[in-house]
Amino acid sequence: MNLYTVTRKSDGVKVYEYSADSKSVWDQFPESDYDYALIENAPIAPSTPSKYNGKRDLSHLEFRSLFTQEEIEGIDEFQATFETQAIFDRSTKNRIRTAYITYSTAEFVNLDDPSTALGLGVYAAIGLIAPQRISEVLNG
Repeated sequence: MNLYTVTRKSDGVKVYEYSADSKSVWDQFPESDYDYALIENAPIAPSTPSKYNGKRDLSHLEFRSLFTQEEIEGIDEFQATFETQAIFDRSTKNRIRTAYITYSTAEFVNLDDPSTALGLGVYAAIGLIAPQRISEVLNG
């Protein structure tokens, strides 16, 4: 397993870090705007025990409980106001809206579903959660 980082080219800020056998390019982090780097000889931190003992399909309440109160409030505010944000074009707003509808109508949140990681990546990219929180949340 290798460790990779994703860095925003415009300001050099690391926005995401992930472990994988090979590089994965995420839709919300296009290579035109982000650099992907393999961290040579990086120690992969051992998994910490999860809140739900390895359970990967969580209820919506269980999933929300993986966030801090401050993160939840920011996420809730973003969900309530993203439609009015001028920084998002129509296409982006459509994708965000669809993601929220899919989330709210799903029976559970699967921590291994790529769309879960994508959503967390968006939250990190816009500053709602710290980049290192992505792996913490996905660990359960």
